[in-house]
Amino acid sequence: ALVTKAAPEFEAALGLPEGGFDTLIADKQGRYGTPEEVAAAVAFFASQQSSWCTGSSLVLDGGLVGSLL
Repeated sequence: ALVTKAAPEFEAALGLPEGGFDTLIADKQGRYGTPEEVAAAVAFFASQQSSWCTGSSLVLDGGLVGSLL
């Protein structure tokens, strides 16, 4: 399995004004992801269960990017 990146400065990456991510995420899940949710995804990629996942990216954004398409 391959984890490609982490993007902690999401607002800047999307060109949003400060606080802009809060407005967008409120319309999707209504909350930020928890550290435990991110850890569970990372643990999956680190486990044998993901052995058939190669060159994959797992987007952990509560559906935000998909809603912008």
